[in-house]
Amino acid sequence: MSGLKINYHKSSLYGLGVIKDEIERLSLRVGCKVGEFPFTYLGLPIGRNMNRVENWKPVVDKFMSKLADWKAKMISFGGSIYGPNGLHITPGSNGPLTKSGVWPNIVRAGISIDKIWLQFGRSFIKQIGDGNHTEFWDDPWLIDGPLKHRFKRLFHLEADQRATVRSRITWNNNGVRCYWQWNRDLIGQARDELQSLTDLLFSYVKQDRTLDVWYWNLATNGIFTTKRLTRLIDDATLLDNRPRFESLKNNLVPLKLEIFIWRVLRRRIPTRIELDKRGIDLNSVRCPLCDDDVETIDHTLFFCRHSYEVWDRVFKWWGLGVISNLSVNEAFRGKSNRAMSQMGNTIWQAMEWTCKYLIWRNRNLKVFSNKCWNGPTALMEIQLRSFEWISTRTKNVKIEWNRLTIPNIYVL
Repeated sequence: MSGLKINYHKSSLYGLGVIKDEIERLSLRVGCKVGEFPFTYLGLPIGRNMNRVENWKPVVDKFMSKLADWKAKMISFGGSIYGPNGLHITPGSNGPLTKSGVWPNIVRAGISIDKIWLQFGRSFIKQIGDGNHTEFWDDPWLIDGPLKHRFKRLFHLEADQRATVRSRITWNNNGVRCYWQWNRDLIGQARDELQSLTDLLFSYVKQDRTLDVWYWNLATNGIFTTKRLTRLIDDATLLDNRPRFESLKNNLVPLKLEIFIWRVLRRRIPTRIELDKRGIDLNSVRCPLCDDDVETIDHTLFFCRHSYEVWDRVFKWWGLGVISNLSVNEAFRGKSNRAMSQMGNTIWQAMEWTCKYLIWRNRNLKVFSNKCWNGPTALMEIQLRSFEWISTRTKNVKIEWNRLTIPNIYVL
């Protein structure tokens, strides 16, 4: 047995199809109260006809009161945040950012996406059908944000600030007809705002649909998907617009490799010299592989004698001639080889990135496990890993292992 007991003083006895006297007699025997329909259980009404709208009003009112408390806690006075209606946080207003929880994390994620110029917070807009499910002032439907932010005087003079689009404007064959309800007559700048709002309303092109729907401006079909958002974020973060770098998108390698190269080009990998710049106390800042020089990104990936040997084998494997500082620098910048086809250049970039990635992984094995590879082993691992990544990501071109490992492969 669980050991739980029934608290009869807080319990009630209800009857269906039983006379009231019988219920009272049984309640005296049990020791509980007599209950009557309808009653509330877990906040929901029991015993009422829930097909009637008025029976849902207590539930809706309770949710609205809770929502008011939520707004008071989560929305700052300086502006608004990302919300169910696509609201946008005002720059500089910390609001919920100092709190923890699911929704503050969503807000922070939305702000981070906006920092890469996607304008995610303003990418949702309502397309009007009958206008019954869109709030005129709060929902973004006419402009890329709520109308109450642009027409503040009109919003404060509005008699019903939660009015729907249908209650304020209708479309017919003769054009647009507005139904305003103000708390007082409009004067001064309020009249100017009304004129600007009217011009916007008359220029709005209403879609031929029956219901109001959300439309996502960042998708051609207007439907939000996490796959599409992920692709947009990847395109925005993995494409470097600075002139000295080419595109950091290569469909032949996994995403983790693109991110690694992105970090390399921005000096974001934790070499010893970079850690020392951040004030981390280290026993030495010299290269853990060769101990010949301080460990910079260029030294680790290219000029360390162990890395240099790996690159020399890769260059000979591809028939690119004798390795030199100039050729390594060109590889670092992702320069293409005119002797190769477009596919050949794409495969070479994938090989080059794989080589850098495995050199860095070998460096970490040396630091943390005191293990290190040699030249032949390194080349074989680069070939195996490259073949694995490339062969599973090429649809139109079949890559064969024997073809990939022969010398002078750059003729692809």
